Amino acid sequence: MRDRHYDSMDGDCRPTGLSNGRDCARNLAPDPEYAEPMKALRQRMETMLKAQGDLRVNGRGEVFDHYIPTEGDELYEKFMRGENVATGWVNPTDFEKEPIKP
Repeated sequence: MRDRHYDSMDGDCRPTGLSNGRDCARNLAPDPEYAEPMKALRQRMETMLKAQGDLRVNGRGEVFDHYIPTEGDELYEKFMRGENVATGWVNPTDFEKEPIKP
């Protein structure tokens, strides 16, 4: 995530030691020093996803390939305003009775 404060600055947003990447971050994944923590975090994530019944880690990720695309129709924005949107896959009870206040 980019920080608006840093994006609006004319100067360099990187503290010493960070890469010159667009997001002012350094990828630690290839660093052998972080191999064990990454392995532990991956195992923890996969355990949690399996416990939650996540289709991607339970061998059924292809289900997501059959979802009807919503790109360009502002489904999320309409949903957040509490509008009922006919999608064919969202239940009427999924919508808020009143608009959601941020």
